[in-house]
Amino acid sequence: MFQRVIALFAIIACIGGALFGQSPFSASLEIMEEGGVQLVVARFSAPEDGQLTGGFLGLELPEGSVAVLEDSPDADERGYYPGNSLFRWRVVPPVAPDEILLTFQGCVGTICYLPQEVSLSDAPSSGVGPELPSGAEPLPKGHIVTGRLGRMA
Repeated sequence: MFQRVIALFAIIACIGGALFGQSPFSASLEIMEEGGVQLVVARFSAPEDGQLTGGFLGLELPEGSVAVLEDSPDADERGYYPGNSLFRWRVVPPVAPDEILLTFQGCVGTICYLPQEVSLSDAPSSGVGPELPSGAEPLPKGHIVTGRLGRMA
């Protein structure tokens, strides 16, 4: 009985740490212009075995704007992305930087942390990522662009 109580407390401590503890995931957000096109670049940093959940990865924009995914890593069969990743969206029409909100959730093993939000005012800026791949397809229109964002070519 005593061993069960200790095991229960250990499980609660692990889950509580994920729910209430500091997430080991971070993101930098940069807005730039290339050839008259507004680009939003998000870079994620995570622990060695960390992953991003595709279901909580999104870019929130003002009504009427659309994000077109230009570059992303490939998701695994569950819709998870490597924790250290770069995502690049083209935004049409361009929006003010303070109107863009990045949402994401990270998991390490079987423990997932609470979803996080990052705006340009929160995020440190970083350098330019890899070249854009040729061709891209628009993501669904709407206020929030979210879901599985597999590589588009």
